[in-house]
Amino acid sequence: DTILEGSVRKDDQRNRVRITAQLINVEDGYHLWSETYDRDLDDIFAIQGEIALKVAQALRITLLGEDEKALEQVANTDINAYDLYLKALQDINVGGFVSLDRAVTGFQQVLAMDPSYTPAKVGLVTAWTQMAATGAITQQQAINRGVPVVEQVLAEQPLNSAARIQMAILKVYEGDRKAAEKAFKTALDDDPRNALALNDYGRFLFDNGRVEQGLKLIDAALEIEPYAVGVLWDKCHTNAFLQRVETALAACGRIQEIAPESPFGWYGWGLAYLFSGDYARTVKNFTEAIERDPGDYEMIAGMTRFWLMLGDAEQAEQWLRRAEATGAGQPIPIWSRLLLLKYREQHDLARDLARKALAQKAENRHGSEFAFQQTLAFELAREGDYQAALAPFRESSPWAFETPLVLPGGLERKTREIIQIAALLRLADPTSDRSEQLLKAAESVTDQLPPQWLVFGGDLDRAGIATIRGDFDGALQWLNSAWDKHWRLDWRTILLNDVVFSQLKNEPGYKEMVARFEADMDQQRLLAYELLDIKK
Repeated sequence: DTILEGSVRKDDQRNRVRITAQLINVEDGYHLWSETYDRDLDDIFAIQGEIALKVAQALRITLLGEDEKALEQVANTDINAYDLYLKALQDINVGGFVSLDRAVTGFQQVLAMDPSYTPAKVGLVTAWTQMAATGAITQQQAINRGVPVVEQVLAEQPLNSAARIQMAILKVYEGDRKAAEKAFKTALDDDPRNALALNDYGRFLFDNGRVEQGLKLIDAALEIEPYAVGVLWDKCHTNAFLQRVETALAACGRIQEIAPESPFGWYGWGLAYLFSGDYARTVKNFTEAIERDPGDYEMIAGMTRFWLMLGDAEQAEQWLRRAEATGAGQPIPIWSRLLLLKYREQHDLARDLARKALAQKAENRHGSEFAFQQTLAFELAREGDYQAALAPFRESSPWAFETPLVLPGGLERKTREIIQIAALLRLADPTSDRSEQLLKAAESVTDQLPPQWLVFGGDLDRAGIATIRGDFDGALQWLNSAWDKHWRLDWRTILLNDVVFSQLKNEPGYKEMVARFEADMDQQRLLAYELLDIKK
């Protein structure tokens, strides 16, 4: 019902500020309270507390002892350190490879000036967890750096909800989803209107299949912080994944207005088009994002993937060389190199690179480990060596080969792997009971997924299951259903370079489908050239 608005004017020469604040009744525009403060800049923290109390009084809020104490708990530091802190927060808001690295430097400078300034400690951990999300550092590096700092903060301030959020994210990185959810809930118990806690918990729920519950929390966070780039990004990304294109475009369009220097606005638009099968506009918007964040070698390597789907190996090679210049040896550039080798039918090189990548035991980035396993399996299966093809899966999912079969939790993240193992077992031994047991497990997991969860993903899983069982007509029906739901993602890998679907290669319906994809990509490639002004 009310809006607090105001302005801050800063006089650097005299080290003074003039702050105006006014509390307005929305219904009639009446000023419930207004005040002007002319103060030395060093008093800025005292002014924060004073304004908070005056607003509470103007709203006739009765403050209990703990409430008033909370309003007075403004973290104090040197004003120069505070200025650096604010700049580092802005760099986190931009969210690119370079800006996050700059944020880390900024927070470290603050802590060098004031080692006790808790907000900078939490900010530093936030920068590290976001760097891990982008791929600039590994999740393990974020854990090693962040956990000791967060534990120290929580030991001193058990009710610090911002620290609790970072602990939750670090628990996600550790793979402890139960502990992560507990930490998110604790943060919200301490501070129910913490927008970042609502958003990050919402994203956690969404990523774990509780789609609508997660979306509600993200929307609640956006009501509280409508200008927060991170919240708008999750609103955009989640809806892009669900093929709610207009909602996704609107959210990331707001990022473009609020923070035009951030790559997220254009990256999000690219994802909205990606999941809906529009690769011409995907590459257009990814190009815009990369211009704002040229250090993000994962995004650059992703352009290789898109151009190969569109059928232009020359463009793909150009982008890949650029990614390898800064991200050589990293999972996503290696994955992109594998895609290019398979596109060029350089099978021996693809096999050897996939084997080498698995031996490195690098972090699993966006499914890169399965991509390496799937490539090696396809190449070895072509040679008839099914047992060697199964070896990487025996290491990553030993439970699938043990007797009796005991299914672990979290199988919704491993459905494609289960189907791949079942296919290889069936090829190695057509009478394999274990193959059918795994197919039933995959079928059960797929049936339990929310219907809006990667709209075409369930159809692809069911197509794979039908193929392994020899129901080729049923498999093609599921593939056509996925096409109707705008499936274009990784179509070359799935149809042309996969142990499962290569079994369909002699079916007329399969050949017709490949031709349909090729024709669609030809049209989209021409549009991409036009959008990017590429002369061909």
